[in-house]
Amino acid sequence: MKNILKSSLAIAFVLSFLLFSCDVISPPYEEKGKPNVDTNKYKRNVLLEEYTGAKCGNCPSAAELATTLHEHYGDRLVLMTVHAGGYAKPKGTKYSYDFRTPEGDEYDSFFGNSKAGNPNGMISRVGYSQDHIKRKGDWEAAIKNVLSEKAKLVIDLDASYTASSKEISVDYKIEYVANGNANDNFVILIVEDSIIKYQTDYRKHPSDIPDYVHMHILRASINGAWGQPLNAQGINKGDKFEDNVKYTIPAGKDWVPKHLTIIAFVYDKDDSYEVWQVQQAHLKIK
Repeated sequence: MKNILKSSLAIAFVLSFLLFSCDVISPPYEEKGKPNVDTNKYKRNVLLEEYTGAKCGNCPSAAELATTLHEHYGDRLVLMTVHAGGYAKPKGTKYSYDFRTPEGDEYDSFFGNSKAGNPNGMISRVGYSQDHIKRKGDWEAAIKNVLSEKAKLVIDLDASYTASSKEISVDYKIEYVANGNANDNFVILIVEDSIIKYQTDYRKHPSDIPDYVHMHILRASINGAWGQPLNAQGINKGDKFEDNVKYTIPAGKDWVPKHLTIIAFVYDKDDSYEVWQVQQAHLKIK
């Protein structure tokens, strides 16, 4: 009887040791030795184009919402602010600064944003000719829809600025992870943050704000408003495109290089105009 009891205790001790000496591993399981993969790289980003004007008194609330959305969605949401239309025309001494650009005017004329009444925006230009112009209350739902979709391509950007020559240099790499379209075009734009100028805000008294901070302002395009075709013969999964482009800031521009950002996107030209992928890169000052 004593021998049986000792044997039982020994077995219990061994089982207890095996049970409690091993770590419990819960899923997901990580395989040792394999590098971490940046899965965010292959997700679709979204472009929020906000159409506004310095004399648009209802526009600051839309700009604040755009900032809040960016804080929530991070770098997957790229912001661009376009001053165009009647509210953007300089007037008097307070509103003498001109934020307008030829590219912004061309977009506004084509998509009809200022005619629809500012503030408004487009979410990756989805729904062209139907409901591409979105009021701020519809922005987040549209953003979520785009973010939930798989990316057709990825864009890698590296941008720098050489002070001595006032030259911007942009290296880009594009890789298609799905089949593309023959009309896919690639656009490279310059935007600027932290521009302090007058802005009308109907929520304030007085409504003319002298030290308003304008953000994500479209300044120019490096390769034209509508960009350039990647391959007019068609694009297949696995196709890659890369190059370096340079742009010299024109004389007389008051742009502050440390506040400049490059925005690049691929979109369907002459059909849906939808932006398939967008990426941004802040300038590295040399």
